[in-house]
Amino acid sequence: MRYLTPTSGADFIAWLDNAPKPVVGYVRANELIIAGEWTVDLRAHGAYVEQLWTDFAPDHRLWTRTSSVTELIKKSGVPGWMWVRNATTPWLVHHSSKGAEPTGTAEALLSAARTDPSAGRYAIETSRFEAVLANATARGIRVDVEQLDAVVNGMEGVRRQVQDLMTFDPVDRANQAAVVRWLAERGVHVDGPSSDDWGGRRVENDAAALAAADMYENVLHIRRRLPKARELKAATRRGKVHTKLTPFAQVSGRVSSTGPALNNVAKDMRSLLVARPGHVLVTADYDGVEPRVLAALSGDEVLAHDLANGDPYVSAAERAGFNGVEFRKTFKLIMISTMYGATAGRTARMLGSSTSEAHAVRNSLWDPYPVAKNWLNAQRGTERLRLESGRMMGIVERKHARANLLIQSTAYDLFQKSALDVHDNLPAGAHIWLPMHDELIIETPEREVETVMDVLGRFMPTRCREVAINASPVVLGPHWRAL
Repeated sequence: MRYLTPTSGADFIAWLDNAPKPVVGYVRANELIIAGEWTVDLRAHGAYVEQLWTDFAPDHRLWTRTSSVTELIKKSGVPGWMWVRNATTPWLVHHSSKGAEPTGTAEALLSAARTDPSAGRYAIETSRFEAVLANATARGIRVDVEQLDAVVNGMEGVRRQVQDLMTFDPVDRANQAAVVRWLAERGVHVDGPSSDDWGGRRVENDAAALAAADMYENVLHIRRRLPKARELKAATRRGKVHTKLTPFAQVSGRVSSTGPALNNVAKDMRSLLVARPGHVLVTADYDGVEPRVLAALSGDEVLAHDLANGDPYVSAAERAGFNGVEFRKTFKLIMISTMYGATAGRTARMLGSSTSEAHAVRNSLWDPYPVAKNWLNAQRGTERLRLESGRMMGIVERKHARANLLIQSTAYDLFQKSALDVHDNLPAGAHIWLPMHDELIIETPEREVETVMDVLGRFMPTRCREVAINASPVVLGPHWRAL
């Protein structure tokens, strides 16, 4: 085995031009092993091999059995490595993350993926997106450490005060039965102290009951946020978190964030994550992508028209006798949840109404859109189909989940293409900071804000068949925040 150094660089390029494809490799400690024939000391020559490969072999790929891209970047200290790809990703494009576990060598995984030529181009683009996201992982996201410490200490303090008052820890889910009894003794009656049940509570009209209800609101706030705050604190290293961003970790293909997970950070905690000094965050979020995909796939022209010419959530609320503006968010959740088979009981909890009233609301919501409603009802079964992107839809585990998976998968395919188009056109110094469901967040030097706004405005909007899906760019500023 030869060592790749500046002295042997010309020999390596000559070898690479004639090497059997695909070229595979793996990381062992601080070394990159290429095809079992070349070894690179990443700490000494990582920057050299990255530049060498980029300059002289831009059309070649180094495929790995596992996702080694982030490790390469971390150990070499060099961003880039767009030529290193994870062979598991093309395999998952065909087999689904819910299918059998991938086994065998990188060559075997690529061979299996190549049995489906129509998904091949999509698989390559997905592996490229994974490499882009690996750069984001290696770069990291800055944390406002001082504010995070204050948040954790504040919640721990409130938790101790409440525990002293109640004589047990109400945040501990093992004490739920004790919480229910304690609340009932003070005039607050719930079936259980979970978020959904708490929404349907009955509070007696006296000072003790109102005070107990307010206190338990604080308990719920802590229960939802303290574990995440602790997770962020434990994962922070030198003022940053390095969340791993992985396409196809979910059956729909959507990007997963782990170590720490950032896709479930509460909106009022997002400001803990910040841009680097001299930089700001700019974002674009698809506008109602799921109902628009539904309108496109079902061919419901009425729904497509209403989405393009008004606000269907406000209209739905008003048809049901609610204040449209005030209940817009609620009816958005109701519409999307009923698209995917939510029960009338869940709708009733959202509205704080009876089940019969919830049925009436659901009927009024979907009455104007019989084509979409019939299409949703027809999506029952576990059959897989080929998506318009060319890839196979993931494995459907439950019959009623098929519509959800079809819409979510199509939405993700649109998002991935837009995200790569945005990435390819960003100015120097700007990069993808975080993909969040249907939102793409860019970190950019302040001087490039207008350019990034233009790039997002041109490349994020897309179409699903004949239905336009808009995404308006917004400057978030130095802190992450909800729109």
